[in-house]
Amino acid sequence: MVEVSIIIPVYNRAHYISKTLDSIIDQTFKNWECIVVDDGSTDHTLEVVKFYENKDNRIKLYQRPEHLKKGANACRNFGYSKSEGQYIQWFDSDDLMFKDLLKAKTHYLNTNKSSQFCLCQMIFFEEINGQFKQQQTTNIKYKDLLLDYVSGKITIGTQTVLWRKSFLENKQLFDQDLTQSQDLEFNSRMFQNNPKGGFIDQPLIWYRQAEDSISSNYLNVIENHYQSFLEVRRRIINSNPKHLAINAAVIKSVLTLLRSSLAAKKYQISKDVIKFIKANNKNRSLIFNMKLQRIYFAYNVVKTLKFGETRLKPLFRL
Repeated sequence: MVEVSIIIPVYNRAHYISKTLDSIIDQTFKNWECIVVDDGSTDHTLEVVKFYENKDNRIKLYQRPEHLKKGANACRNFGYSKSEGQYIQWFDSDDLMFKDLLKAKTHYLNTNKSSQFCLCQMIFFEEINGQFKQQQTTNIKYKDLLLDYVSGKITIGTQTVLWRKSFLENKQLFDQDLTQSQDLEFNSRMFQNNPKGGFIDQPLIWYRQAEDSISSNYLNVIENHYQSFLEVRRRIINSNPKHLAINAAVIKSVLTLLRSSLAAKKYQISKDVIKFIKANNKNRSLIFNMKLQRIYFAYNVVKTLKFGETRLKPLFRL
C-alpha cells in the first residue's frame, strides 16, 4: 500500500521540474507515489517528466482533462482523485525537498495518531549559477493556528503540510475559480475548526524565489488577480464573523494591496480595496475605526493629487 501521495501541478517548468523530481527520488523514505499533472505545457516539460516516469514507476504523469478549468487548482484536485496514499503531500514544480522530509513527517503522523497534519519550516532561496543563496527560514511555531496563519505570524504554503488523507475526504479541496491566494483559502478552511496537528521545527523544503518563480510576480498578481485576493479574504472574515483579531489581521493584509496599488497608480484597484474594507470591517473599536478614517483621508489625498503613496506611507498603517 502506498503511504504518501505527492501531487504536483506543472506548467512550463522544463527548466526546474527535473531538480524537483530528483529531490523526491532521493528521499530516505521510499513508500511514495508522485502524481504530476500537466496543465498544458508548451515547452519540454512533458518530455522531461516522461523521462522520469520511465525511470521510476512511482512517478505518474497525467494531463489535465480538457473539461476541467485550466490552472493549478484543477490539477491538484485531479491529482488527488488519482491518489492512493494514506497521506497527501501537495508540492510545487519549482521547489525542492530535503532528503528527510517525508521520513520526518510520516514518522510524526504515525506516532501521533490523533493529529491530522504535520507542518515543517521552509528555506526561501535563489539559485544563482547553480549555487543556492539562502534568504530566510519560515516560522511555523503557533499558538492559535488560524489566527497566527492569517496574520502572517507563521508561513504555511501548500507544500508545508503533510495531510492525513482521511481528514481531507469529503471536503471541498481547491477552488478552481480562484486565480490567487488559493493556498490561503484552502488552508484557512482546513484550519477552521482548530484540528489537531503539529510541526517539525526544522527546515525540510527549499522554497524557490526566482524571476519567473510561481510565487514571485507580485505586481502581476495585483493587476490581474486582485479580485481573487479580495474574495479569499472576504471568505475568511465571513467564516469568522465574531473573531475581531482575525478581522483586523485580514484588514491589515489588504492594506498592503492598497499601498502597492497606490504606489503603482492603479487607482481602480485601490478604490476596490477601500470598498472592501468598508464593507467587511466588523471591528467596532473606536481607536481601530479612527485609524481607518485616517487611512480613508490619506487615500483621498493621494487619489486627488495622483502622486503615489510614498510620502504619506505612515498614514496607511493600522
